[in-house]
Amino acid sequence: MGAVVWNDRVVKIRRLTPKECFRLQGFSDDLFEKAQAVNSDAQLYKQAGNGVTVTVVYAIGKAILSSKNSE
Repeated sequence: MGAVVWNDRVVKIRRLTPKECFRLQGFSDDLFEKAQAVNSDAQLYKQAGNGVTVTVVYAIGKAILSSKNSE
């Protein structure tokens, strides 16, 4: 666990759990539990980090198409 000084106060920062990382990437808890059954935490962090968030990619693609159509 790390700590940061902010406004003259020490604020503790905790590490996200693998499950929280999967949730941030949009995966269901069911998919996480399947991955957890056969992987270590290190591998789960890697998999979540290598994931691509579908909603973000969708928004980027939509913005690109919108700008192309307005030209």
